[in-house]
Amino acid sequence: MIGARLLTRGIITTFTFLVLCFARQTTFSAESQPTELRVWPSEPPADIPFAPSQELTGLAFTGRHAHYENADTWYPTWAANGNLYSPWTDGKVNGISADSSAVTSAKATTGYAAIVGDDPLHLTVTNEGVYPASPRPYEGRYPAGSLVYNGVWFYGTYCLKHTEGKGLNWDILGPFVGFRYSTDYGQTWQESPHTPDHPLFDEPTRLWGPVKLGLPHFVDFGKNMEHSPDGKAYIVSQGAIEADPKPRDANLSWITGDQVYLARV
Repeated sequence: MIGARLLTRGIITTFTFLVLCFARQTTFSAESQPTELRVWPSEPPADIPFAPSQELTGLAFTGRHAHYENADTWYPTWAANGNLYSPWTDGKVNGISADSSAVTSAKATTGYAAIVGDDPLHLTVTNEGVYPASPRPYEGRYPAGSLVYNGVWFYGTYCLKHTEGKGLNWDILGPFVGFRYSTDYGQTWQESPHTPDHPLFDEPTRLWGPVKLGLPHFVDFGKNMEHSPDGKAYIVSQGAIEADPKPRDANLSWITGDQVYLARV
């Protein structure tokens, strides 16, 4: 059951049932396994500062999968009622469309849905919907950290900008706007008092400037955060600073950053 739940944290676009984790007693190599398994080679650099895991010693793709919906940016969170709840965007779920790019429109839309079931190969995606919100002065507004705790769903969004002529994809990471929230698992929502112009964190200090907590994600502590070591929620985000010692294009984009920031609440 634990393994099945971990596997439901994948991208629902393809929802590949992909991982087998091997315990410390297991000896495992690509040459010794059946053809139906594809072993992910373990080739860490020689100077890696971390010791190999003594608990998980191998990773393999099984090939078993189920295809659900054609959208991305799924960040499931496991609620006390046993269901998973997730943002999604840039695609369709049960015929409903969301598009977080608002380059030519006034508002972006972000989706939400419930994922019901215990078997990763036989899940139901339901209670889908979309929420419109302005990204201005940025051009995109996407889902970020999502957490359901004690029946309250906290749904974060962040902003992006695309620089024309550089051939990069959303190369400027904007601010984390804040959390809208729902007390009925997404049936109704209360909007955040924060906006892209006045975000939750006091950053950036200038338009298009760097941020530290632009795209936070919650650490997964299981069902209703039951495995949190201190009862707190932890978040992690990529970031950058103004005085970047090695500035470069896209040093802080939707998928890249020069630094890692941690926080808890």
